[in-house]
Amino acid sequence: MSDKSLQSMLEAYFSALVRPKETFDRMATTPAKWTGLVAVTTMGVMYTVLMWVLATTKSMPSYTRGLITEPAVYYKTAALYIFPLLVFLWFLFTATAHGVAKSLGGKASFETSMGALGVAYSLPILLFFIIPDLVLMAVGGHELLTASVRYTASLTALSLFLLSVFAVRGIHQVSMAKSIVAVVVALVVHAPLWLLIR
Repeated sequence: MSDKSLQSMLEAYFSALVRPKETFDRMATTPAKWTGLVAVTTMGVMYTVLMWVLATTKSMPSYTRGLITEPAVYYKTAALYIFPLLVFLWFLFTATAHGVAKSLGGKASFETSMGALGVAYSLPILLFFIIPDLVLMAVGGHELLTASVRYTASLTALSLFLLSVFAVRGIHQVSMAKSIVAVVVALVVHAPLWLLIR
């Protein structure tokens, strides 16, 4: 990862937080595919770190129904597949939102969608879920993390939805209603795979 790519990602993150409309409008004219890829890679690496932290503290998921492994080894196993799974989820989300937006009159290229939705997808997960979980684990252990997950997960989901709507609207230059449709369809299509993550 070059210093320029990291700097672009950090600038896009900050800008998307404080001025999402302007940020994604600007991405329509200056595609940032690599910014999106660096953002998603950073999120994937940090999520892997979270899984390893949970595994090394012998934590187990509080909700075990439908786990693909035994609860005692879930986080250790998840640390091995979480990175490629998150990249695939982002790609599926991006491809779906892009396809729906294009069918509704959207103008952006797929590369532009990769950049904008890479930022919109990874920023909430990193800032409102992964980092708080790491801090909560350090401060109060798995019990505190489990008690707060309903708040961090809700904030993450809401902010991911809103940033993605701004991203699709800005880069595809479609109405807010069409942007919402594209994002909702993308969320529904990729939601079942999120069940692999606890």
